[in-house]
Amino acid sequence: MNPTRSGDGLGIELKVTLNQRVQEMSKEQEKVKKIYIGYHPRTHDGSSPQKRSLADSIEIMEAFNEEQIEERLKAELVEIACSDLCAVAVMETTICKVWQYI
Repeated sequence: MNPTRSGDGLGIELKVTLNQRVQEMSKEQEKVKKIYIGYHPRTHDGSSPQKRSLADSIEIMEAFNEEQIEERLKAELVEIACSDLCAVAVMETTICKVWQYI
């Protein structure tokens, strides 16, 4: 059976499923931004990203967000391109800019 053959409905189902997966992947990619070391966004305090494992980055991000009193600052994970490492960026939510890296 050819899944792309028209008339049997299977091609349409396959396209719908594929579109759903692409949308899910897009949402996941939006959650984790990607940066290149040396070409990362400027911060308010001039800090640079610290390369860490995913587990360490999540721990630091969660600790920062739990202690945070001001709602305008929020820690987010940032993927370091061409590696399996991450960094933690503190975002200024009112202007959507990187405030600092921790």
